[in-house]
Amino acid sequence: MNSYTRSQDAIIGKLILRCKVRTTAPLLIGDGRTQYADKDCVKWVDGSPYIPASSLTGVLRSWYKDLYAKDNLSAEEEYFWGSDNTKKINTVQSHFVLDDLRCRDASASSFHIRDGVAIDYRTGIAKDKSKYDYELREPGDTFDFQMEASIRKGMKIEKIKTILSKVLGILQHKLFRIG
Repeated sequence: MNSYTRSQDAIIGKLILRCKVRTTAPLLIGDGRTQYADKDCVKWVDGSPYIPASSLTGVLRSWYKDLYAKDNLSAEEEYFWGSDNTKKINTVQSHFVLDDLRCRDASASSFHIRDGVAIDYRTGIAKDKSKYDYELREPGDTFDFQMEASIRKGMKIEKIKTILSKVLGILQHKLFRIG
């Protein structure tokens, strides 16, 4: 794929996938307020759990590169994911958009508190005064999932469909984890 010209920039369509995803392992995505003390899960304004799109997108891109683009992304893949190297002269914005995943059945389970302890990785034993609590959700929550890919006039739609198919394969992989 060559560089796009202005006339090829027009968005001519979108591919949209909407579905439900269910957690199969405990969900712990920290809210980022603390690094070493007690940890709380991220919550929507109504108190229900959600998965930030940025968490999921970053993991998806990393898996994609590891599985399908070990050295470099092709031009189509770079237009899909966007440039991740700001030193390039021609950077592109991602054509892939993922919404935050909202939990619609938050009553299915509640948040639970578990104990943790920080480990000194040099010695392999617990650090003094390093016990903490962390909040998580048990498996079984269902989340709304929506992703879309913008299609521009100069793009090959079949290549974008192939990339999306690979992304779906990653989401279904038994070892795929986020958080």
